[in-house]
Amino acid sequence: MENYIQVPKMVVASVVDGDGNQVYPRKWNHEFIDMPVVELPEQNRPSFSSEIMTGLARYPRLGEQMLFAVAGAGGLRGEALGIEIDKRLSADCLTITIMQKARHGRVENRVKTRSARRQVDLYPDVAKLLKGFIGTRTSEFLFQTANGTPLSLTNVLRHHLHPALQNLGM
Repeated sequence: MENYIQVPKMVVASVVDGDGNQVYPRKWNHEFIDMPVVELPEQNRPSFSSEIMTGLARYPRLGEQMLFAVAGAGGLRGEALGIEIDKRLSADCLTITIMQKARHGRVENRVKTRSARRQVDLYPDVAKLLKGFIGTRTSEFLFQTANGTPLSLTNVLRHHLHPALQNLGM
């Protein structure tokens, strides 16, 4: 709701006269329009403890282990599956540029929101592990299937992350 109400607020505020003064100054009464109150401490904002992240970093399959480590260290979600080594990853593996995502085995040259386009800096130790994981590869997807297509988010969740979390007691 807070995001939706921002649109009319910005539209009304954008009307200015020749001197740059607002034509329709407003004091918005959120209680009157029955806007819900957001109480951050009561919101479900899932996050993993350091113990869970350590457990995921020890996952037995190297590809998924690196995916969990990079996603956790970089605050990435599904967009991690669209990372192409030669296009979105710096040579030293310290910076990932998020500009696309992989969905249903194909690359979509878009992300959900404008702010989702970003550069992500990785901790040097994670970058070093990532560089070792990449080895001599110079192109392709960072996380891919045996035939070179990006991993499916559904498969990663269903076959790797959820079982791993269950084994770790989550």
